Amino acid sequence: MESESSDPRNLSISTLPTWAATAVVGVLGVLAVHHPMLLSGFGRIQTDRGDTRLLHYLLEHGYLWVVGAPGHRDFWSAPFFHPLTNVIAYSDSLLSFGPFYWTWRFAGASPDLAFGLWMTSMTVLNYAAGLLLFGGGLGFGAPATVAAASLLAFGAPRVNQLEHQQLLPFFYVLLTLYAFARLFREDSPSPGRRLRLWMLAAFGGAAQLYGGVYLGWFLVMALVLTTITALAVRSSRGAVLAVARRDWWAVAAATAAGVLVMQPFLAHYLPAAREMRSVYLPFRYYLHPTFGSWWNVGKDNWFWGWLIARRPFVGSLLENEHRLGLGFITTAVCAAGLYLGRRQPWCQVAIWFLFLCLLATSFLPGRELIVVAACLCCYGFGCLLRQTDEPLITALTFVVVLGVLVGVPFPNPWLKAMSLAFVVPCLWKIGVERGEADGWVLPAIAVGLVCLKLFALEVVAIMAVPIAPAAGLLAYYLPARRWEIGFGAVATMIVALSLLTFGGRLEVLIGGVAGGLAGVAVGAPQKLRPPPLVLLRVLAVSLAVLALLYDADSLWLGYSLKLPGALAIRAVGRIVLILMIPAALGLAVLVERLARDRSAALAWTVALICLAEQTVTTPAFDAAANRAKIAGVAGQVAPTAAAFYYKPCEDEPFVHYGLDAMWASLAVGVPTINGYTGYYPSAWYGFLLADSEVGLPLKVLLERWEADHGLRAEDVQRIGGDLPRPDARKQETPIGSQASN
Repeated sequence: MESESSDPRNLSISTLPTWAATAVVGVLGVLAVHHPMLLSGFGRIQTDRGDTRLLHYLLEHGYLWVVGAPGHRDFWSAPFFHPLTNVIAYSDSLLSFGPFYWTWRFAGASPDLAFGLWMTSMTVLNYAAGLLLFGGGLGFGAPATVAAASLLAFGAPRVNQLEHQQLLPFFYVLLTLYAFARLFREDSPSPGRRLRLWMLAAFGGAAQLYGGVYLGWFLVMALVLTTITALAVRSSRGAVLAVARRDWWAVAAATAAGVLVMQPFLAHYLPAAREMRSVYLPFRYYLHPTFGSWWNVGKDNWFWGWLIARRPFVGSLLENEHRLGLGFITTAVCAAGLYLGRRQPWCQVAIWFLFLCLLATSFLPGRELIVVAACLCCYGFGCLLRQTDEPLITALTFVVVLGVLVGVPFPNPWLKAMSLAFVVPCLWKIGVERGEADGWVLPAIAVGLVCLKLFALEVVAIMAVPIAPAAGLLAYYLPARRWEIGFGAVATMIVALSLLTFGGRLEVLIGGVAGGLAGVAVGAPQKLRPPPLVLLRVLAVSLAVLALLYDADSLWLGYSLKLPGALAIRAVGRIVLILMIPAALGLAVLVERLARDRSAALAWTVALICLAEQTVTTPAFDAAANRAKIAGVAGQVAPTAAAFYYKPCEDEPFVHYGLDAMWASLAVGVPTINGYTGYYPSAWYGFLLADSEVGLPLKVLLERWEADHGLRAEDVQRIGGDLPRPDARKQETPIGSQASN
């Protein structure tokens, strides 16, 4: 493999014009992402007063923990949901992202300014890490590197998810991938360097998890899937196995170090995960991507916002979570690049990774796919049974079919019908091959196994009582016909058992018999039989569809909860932030090809067009008005209170007044029973519906909370715009009249 220093493409990266162009694109990209905030001089903060203020709170709590402020001595037990502990584990901790915020606070920036600068810094670091990955890691030239890094840092999906700032820092993921790229690209790295790179990969993944669960979990799952894909793809298999054999000791050391570093994370998050096991599961359906989600760039996109008001992009509940598109031009360019690079191992793995992720996380036409799969299953098996000259293919056929039909648990009416459809050609095969033991023994064993799965043993015993003696008597008097009599007795028993078992499910009975007979008939002409290996693949895929898609709208909704940690992934569409990496690879390949074969100017033009297509204007709220609202709440808190609960008299979303209370708690140093986070403690849920038609009165909820958690009623202050001030000497304006945004 060619070393980086000898790659002529990298020689141009250090030129002054190239550096200037790279810097200009970076500045334009940062301005495109953060212009609502930058152009206001940080007077407005992206994006809203909901999740944005929660994530800002978590960063500020981390800063107060670092400086040892009272009430913040335990990082995992912030002063909300008082007096519960480990409340940080109900959301993303942002711990590994905190130092970049704390630095601005130590430099004297106010919380609002520090938060705005932190967001901008994260975007800059994402861009820098993208340049490192595609330039130093994958060895692309300057235009391709800048194009790919721009897409990763400034892409529309990232901007549309900016209200979830825990998803903004992406550089740990890119540093992890950079380590892998160097491990595979360098010719003869020293043992020490290999160990350092494996450690960088391990610690990069751990740091991403400590910052935000979503991208950390997606990174781990993506690495697992990529490894499996790379081993399955012939062109990359050798390189993966060679690195594994060479670096097994470094892999073991890095894995052990990563597990050790993750112990505090797991110690805090696993108890929280057990508590919230079944919470919010219905939301997974509404947050699941649709076909239109992958094209939706958001109504505030400068180029395609007008189109998003039309179907199939509208109509989704929680539409903001369905803005996953890159833009039509950029998508076409990325796809073209992956196609051009289809012969390169990296691109082959990227294509398969993209395909599998999109397949797993998209709604599928389940009923239609199952019907097609059932037809193909009958056709494939009927054809394969006629392949008498390839015993290995025949054996694999039975292994595949029996593995699904016997291994997958019922009820699944489609698999039951396919089991009957499997028995029919097997009986035909036994009848045809009666004189050749090698031909009918395997089908006979298969019929027996399937019947044991389909029919209850007691029913089989009952049906054998009249059939077996009659067959034995006939065989005694007609010894020359014993084989035919035995075969007929078995077939009669199977028919009787099928009628008895599936008489009330005619679709299973008719579908199985008709499918089996059709498969035998269609497979008769030689010209209708593709090569055996093709048929075997068709059969395997068809059976997988029948097994996996029955009663499931998507693979993710049907099976994701069996994956470790997947309970925390409510909005699986956010995986687009990982899928942007193979998309950026396609963009880099195309731009590289243009720069090499045509001109650098054309390559830069394509890169800038794709960057421009990503531009989105996000919402932003007035920082001063928000601070005034919080000050109004804080002014109502008595300094002597041990805790407080705030609920305004006006009809305001609990998200807003909960966060007002949390920030007021920081201002006055008094913990609050209020809270807003990703999940909620099970004992706190009643507060979400307090004083509503379906909820309990707030007074009752507070009394219950105080009794359950050992709080004295006189130490807990209830405040709100409709209540008198705790101190008559204070003259603050009632909270209901404070300005808010």
